[in-house]
Amino acid sequence: MDRKKTLLERAKEQADLKLFKFEKAGDHVQGKIVKMNTGGKFDSTFFTLQDEDGKIEVLAASQNTVMGRKILDSQPELEDDMCVLYLGEKKSSTGKVYKDFSVVVDRKKEKKPGPDTEGSANGGSDASAF
Repeated sequence: MDRKKTLLERAKEQADLKLFKFEKAGDHVQGKIVKMNTGGKFDSTFFTLQDEDGKIEVLAASQNTVMGRKILDSQPELEDDMCVLYLGEKKSSTGKVYKDFSVVVDRKKEKKPGPDTEGSANGGSDASAF
């Protein structure tokens, strides 16, 4: 049987957490959402994900970024599984270079019917092409 972590152990782990940094196309974070909170300079939503091996990663989602919009548009909730895949840099129709992402959310709780409850935000990409 696994020993439950002490408050001190959990506090040290939390203090060591850093935001995940996507560096190259194909980098991804995947796991169960174990914590969500809002704050910071840009009023971001912070998602703490835990993978099957217990590894913790933190993502910041702000409406000011492509990744943030796609995450927030997917409307993830606590205990949902989420995968964020970095697709690399793209060029917009106006010539601006931006970082593009694919976000998929697997809901653990039944969501009430309404607009945009599909669970993924790929900016118009055809998910069947994967």
